[in-house]
Amino acid sequence: MIILSDVVIVDDDPYARSELRAMLESSPLGPLSVVECHSGEQGIRALRRHCPTFLFFDPSLPDNHGNHFQRQALWVAPGVLAIIVTQLKMFDLVYEAINGGVSGYLLKPVLRSELFSLMERLVHVRLYSFSKMPGIHDKTRPRSIDHPIENVLNYVKEHYQEPLTVSGAAARVYLSPSYFSRLFKMETGVTFVEFVTTIRLDHAKELLRTTDIPIEVIAQQTGFGSGSYFATAFRRIEGQAPRDYRQVFQRLYQHKITKY
Repeated sequence: MIILSDVVIVDDDPYARSELRAMLESSPLGPLSVVECHSGEQGIRALRRHCPTFLFFDPSLPDNHGNHFQRQALWVAPGVLAIIVTQLKMFDLVYEAINGGVSGYLLKPVLRSELFSLMERLVHVRLYSFSKMPGIHDKTRPRSIDHPIENVLNYVKEHYQEPLTVSGAAARVYLSPSYFSRLFKMETGVTFVEFVTTIRLDHAKELLRTTDIPIEVIAQQTGFGSGSYFATAFRRIEGQAPRDYRQVFQRLYQHKITKY
């Protein structure tokens, strides 16, 4: 079973792992979920299990002979942003690793400012590179690679009738679902599901007020999928059933007609 996480740390130094984890879990990007591993073998299992966005590893792992861990890690998780965390004396090995596909490196002890500067730069580069891939047309490119949540907000407003999921939205802006969920909540104050439901309800209420379209059809047209799910969501948020909401406006309309 895959359990999504943002970061996997692979280092046989428990103090170094703990220091890095503490910074990541209190990051300005929002708290990141972190998995620690003390060996290359354990790290490979974690990559398969957690599908992280970032991998931090020390190339001096006891079981990393000739950059074996790096090659295996990038084969198991080809989309991961791999970052070496090492001592200055290992620069030759770092140079070789970067030529082999590693995204960046940090020197121990890791400075908080350098850590998050590198992470943000790598995410922006990833977004930009994906936006320029052949086959990704102008209409589907993010309007701003620096604002993935803004891109998703606009997409939901235009495609609320379609099936929308956290994993699908995260994939659209090339982020892991767990990191995307935290970033979305941090920037909007609500969860992705809550935002989608609000947009759909706004459109459904408009149809209830202004048309005689059957409630089941309204549910389908606004992305709820079924009348029962629509009714449940509507009652939970509005405090009344869709039919009762419609009747209130029908009575108001009849009253105006009678009055004039």
